[in-house]
Amino acid sequence: MSTYRIRDLESQVRLSLDAEFTAEPVVPIQSICDLVESHLLHILYTSILAELTLVAEEVGVHFLSTPSDYFYYNNAIYILRMTEHSISNNILQVTIQCTDQSKSDLVTKPLKIKFNSYGKYNEVHIRVDKVMLNYQTSIAEVCQSVLEFGYRWLVEYVKRMLNSIQSRAAENLYSHLRTLFPEQVVNQIWLYAITENKGIYIPDTFARKIALDKISRKSLNVGESPIKLVADFSTTLVDFERTFSKIAITEDTSLTKDFVNVPYTESGLQIAEAAVYQVSGYVVQPLVREGKTLLTTGYSSDLKGEVEPILKKESEEFRRILEREKSRLSSIVKQLNDQMLPPALKAELVEYAGRFAKGLFGL
Repeated sequence: MSTYRIRDLESQVRLSLDAEFTAEPVVPIQSICDLVESHLLHILYTSILAELTLVAEEVGVHFLSTPSDYFYYNNAIYILRMTEHSISNNILQVTIQCTDQSKSDLVTKPLKIKFNSYGKYNEVHIRVDKVMLNYQTSIAEVCQSVLEFGYRWLVEYVKRMLNSIQSRAAENLYSHLRTLFPEQVVNQIWLYAITENKGIYIPDTFARKIALDKISRKSLNVGESPIKLVADFSTTLVDFERTFSKIAITEDTSLTKDFVNVPYTESGLQIAEAAVYQVSGYVVQPLVREGKTLLTTGYSSDLKGEVEPILKKESEEFRRILEREKSRLSSIVKQLNDQMLPPALKAELVEYAGRFAKGLFGL
């Protein structure tokens, strides 16, 4: 693909996503992530067909796309399918095959492209009938361009939404935390606030970036994109009664836990937690135990000897900072509560996104 085509494709992706998702969200950010991923597959599908049309015109071959999954190429009917890899759901498979099995002759080995990604897919495998082998590279470039452009847009969108929700509530808390420990230690400490009888992680802008980079470097086969996991981690509300923080605060003691046996499995938060922490065991330590807004922290159990005594000494300073930020934290929880979907509507939204993707996958 020429530089001009790539730039034009980037513009089309941005315009399509802007038109679909720039309005003030009325559903949780996590749901927006799922819808954007589905919409990107639709953009990718139409972009591949558009590229095939251009290339076919350049070489003088008859090509005609249809509203369905099929298209006509050189007097034969072909189908374009996109499926997830059976081994890793971070791999997208793109296949173009003649519907007449007697004429179909798929290449044995797919063309594989890998790219850095904050989205669900970080690798694409392309297989085509040998008669269309000359198109394989162009298809690969389209796949990489659409997904990379789309995921960049999604990252900026989620950052903007999280910043608008969390505002400066966590900035002062993390600023003080960074005066107490070296960077490599601070980057493994996660603050957890409790207000309005709900618990929520409150990473600041830099902490969210650290989380996103950690997840994207780790190949996690959990079916979620790195950016969605960060959104889950930063916005999932859990009833205080169902948190380890409740026990730690009530008993005024640090707990050592894991992400396998948690009392809040229905929230799905433990998947995001495991992706962000990337440790087998972690400590839940109480920092602020009295008042309407409380605070705990989580960190690797390997750091307990270094971190716990310092945080204990600084508990009063954290209490003073939290007192100034309590109204902001309360607003965050209320705003996220307002965005929570009723179970029936959430199920309908998930079903819609799944049905949309299955249509593209030809299922």
